[in-house]
Amino acid sequence: MTKLVIHCGSGKAGSTAIQSSYHQSRALLAKHGILYPDTPFSRSAHHILQILFQDDSLMLPKYVKKAGGYRKIRKLSKKYWDSVREQVKKTNPDLVLISSETFYQLDESALQKMKTYLADIFDQVEFVFYVREPAAKYLSLLQQSIKTRCEFFPPDEMRELDYLATIERVFGTSVRVIAFDRTSLVNGDVVYDLSTRLLSSNIAPGQIKTIIKNETISPEAISILNKYQRFMANRGETLPKHKIKRIRESIIRFEKDAGRKRKPELCPGIAASIRESSAELLGLRERYGIEFPGIDYDRVGTASIDPHQFQRVSDVIDVDTELETEIMLHLIDSEMLTLKTVRDRTLSLFRK
Repeated sequence: MTKLVIHCGSGKAGSTAIQSSYHQSRALLAKHGILYPDTPFSRSAHHILQILFQDDSLMLPKYVKKAGGYRKIRKLSKKYWDSVREQVKKTNPDLVLISSETFYQLDESALQKMKTYLADIFDQVEFVFYVREPAAKYLSLLQQSIKTRCEFFPPDEMRELDYLATIERVFGTSVRVIAFDRTSLVNGDVVYDLSTRLLSSNIAPGQIKTIIKNETISPEAISILNKYQRFMANRGETLPKHKIKRIRESIIRFEKDAGRKRKPELCPGIAASIRESSAELLGLRERYGIEFPGIDYDRVGTASIDPHQFQRVSDVIDVDTELETEIMLHLIDSEMLTLKTVRDRTLSLFRK
């Protein structure tokens, strides 16, 4: 009897830590009857697996491009599922754990296809969903968007319940919903929490070591990267990933050397507006017993938020404009020195 557990989450909600930690511990888990499949295409996460059931229009563009087209990426997803099927048949694990924050966003049609496909592989399927309070979720997702694409998007109200209801309707079972909050997680650690709740009959939770790779970036870095992206977009160009990485790493080095890295925080009133406009917080409390500390539930649902009023990073995040200017001048100076070094080296080759 093999059970499939699908971990997904609201925003990142500790997904990077879970995926990195369990992927690193695959061999140890296997010894205890737990299979965490290896899908190198999407690294430690299993985003590639949900593509088999998804319409082309909803696929992650970066994965389609990386695979070489829609047909190829769907074929690759099928290849990885076939690999999972073979491993289940060969090793007969007690439990298979897959993790991707994209699974809960599958629509009803895709979930029906998924249910049918999984029926002859697994005896039971369970969804585990870590949910963040909406203001924390927005800040986390905005950082991820800036770190990878430098793109800004405005805050909005929480929208999770329809996704959860669709999963429950299709699979005929309740989603296990867990608050991603340090006071709610076992040992305040999402990896330890998941191990305790789901794997403790097979393995001691402390045996899976937590690996954290999802580093925060400063509000000034977020603002600078987005400004550069908008500058390039106005010229009709995209910002290459190697440039994003180079700029981000240069900012991080400057902040570390100067001891001036700041933690990003939402501007006064923004977090409250997001929470008060998110009536779904009441639904999460009623249906799943999820209640986040520090939220005035008497005010939830009493406000609305207009995403169109937020156009740039400084509209939602507290940015130190003087520090931002200092960092930008440092970047310009560093770039000029780099160009001078390249020029001098090139000229020296001609002189030889």
